[in-house]
Amino acid sequence: MRGTGSGVRVDGRKVEGTMKAVSKLLAAGLLLATASGAHAFSLSSLTGHGQNADARGENGQPVLMAQSSDDSVETGQLSEQVRKLTGKVEDLNYQLLQMQEQMRQMQKDYEFRFQQLEGGSASGGQPQQSGDAGKSATGGQKRKQGGDQASANDASDGAAPSSLGTMTVDENGNPVGGSVSDPGANASGPDDSASPKAIYDQAYNQVLDGQYEAAEKGFRDYLDIYPDGPQAGDATYWLGESAFAQGQFEDAARSFLDAHKKYPDSKKAPEALLKLGMSLAALKNTDTACATFREVGKRYPNAPGSVTKKVKSEEKRAGC
Repeated sequence: MRGTGSGVRVDGRKVEGTMKAVSKLLAAGLLLATASGAHAFSLSSLTGHGQNADARGENGQPVLMAQSSDDSVETGQLSEQVRKLTGKVEDLNYQLLQMQEQMRQMQKDYEFRFQQLEGGSASGGQPQQSGDAGKSATGGQKRKQGGDQASANDASDGAAPSSLGTMTVDENGNPVGGSVSDPGANASGPDDSASPKAIYDQAYNQVLDGQYEAAEKGFRDYLDIYPDGPQAGDATYWLGESAFAQGQFEDAARSFLDAHKKYPDSKKAPEALLKLGMSLAALKNTDTACATFREVGKRYPNAPGSVTKKVKSEEKRAGC
């Protein structure tokens, strides 16, 4: 577990192992001290019973019991070790309580970050880009009306770009001769009357062929024409995949977040949340990415094994 705010790195398993080892050592010390005390008591009892026979020497002086004295020294040493171990255990208990409190605070912080992510920007607080970059962050540049719309749709159908024609003007800028071709006349973008399945299948096949840019446009076309279509959830997911494959991680994060929020019960929902975390990790937003990875198991405990396995590997990669 890592807390970036406090700069504390905590290994809960290591602390738990240390506590168990100290507890075993403490128990062994107490057991040994008890056994030594009992042994000393037994010796003193035996010497007491035989005192009249051999407790005194030739001059009538008491005989020193070396064994009993050694046992007393060992018992005292063990008692001192037990006191020291008890102090260490108390210190470790205090440290463990502090670590648990830090982990609770970090968990609250991660959950708050994830809630912010769901309700706001997928970039996790990064400043909005301006110009063309800002347009891509909101899902790509807005298409112009009329001829520009048809021209933008050209690529998704695989048609060759049409020539826009030429125009000659005089010194005042007035058209002289020639002609201006209508940009929309030769455009062959998706027909509004085309079936949702046809548009979706075309874009999906482009993903399989590695034509991610064309696939991205195809899925956008599908969502523009059929925002509530039967495959809108999958189209949103694959739109994120197309952007992710092109290294457009901010666009990908937004698409995966949309797929998670709008279609939480779809088959792709667990994978969408996983890919959202991967996109955030690629954007160097590690804390929010780790919080997102943890949400996969919480929200989708029955997610496919391939997804849960990928979550673990990505958590390790991100250093969660």
